[in-house]
Amino acid sequence: MFRGSTQISLDAKGRMALPARYRDRLRELSEGKMVITYTLERYLQLVPLPTWLQFEEKLVKAPVTDKRAKAYQMIFISNAVEVDMDSSGRVLIPQLLREGAGIDKHVILSGMLKTFHILPDSRYQTDLDDAFEYVKNYESSTSEDFFTDLTM
Repeated sequence: MFRGSTQISLDAKGRMALPARYRDRLRELSEGKMVITYTLERYLQLVPLPTWLQFEEKLVKAPVTDKRAKAYQMIFISNAVEVDMDSSGRVLIPQLLREGAGIDKHVILSGMLKTFHILPDSRYQTDLDDAFEYVKNYESSTSEDFFTDLTM
C-alpha cells in the first residue's frame, strides 16, 4: 500500500524521482513498469502495471454502447502511457499529460493505497481543504454506510 504525500520537482526533461521508500515495492509489484493517465479530478495517476491491467480487464467488459464506458475510455485509456522506472528511480511524465494536468515543475505525489496521484503543488492545499470540507459536511443516508465504522 502507498501512503503519504511528497513534494517533488521535475527535472528539465519532465522526469519525476520517486521517493526511495516506494521504489523497492514498485519493483516488486511491477518490475518498475507503470501507467500514467488522468484521474476524474484531472490529476495524473501513476498505477503499477498489474493494477492497471486489472482495471482494463474490468472496463473491456462494459457494453460498447455504454456512454459512461466510452467516457472512461476517453479519459483513462486514450491518455494512458506506459512508463518504466529507470535505475535512478525516475519516471518520465509525458509533456501532453503534464500540460493537461497543469503541471509545470513542482508536483505533489500522494499515495492512494494502490496507486499514486500526481498534481501541481499549487492545487494540493485547495483540494485537501475541499476534501476536509466534504467529509465534515457529509451526512450518511444510511447507518450501513461503509464510512460509519471507518475510524482510527
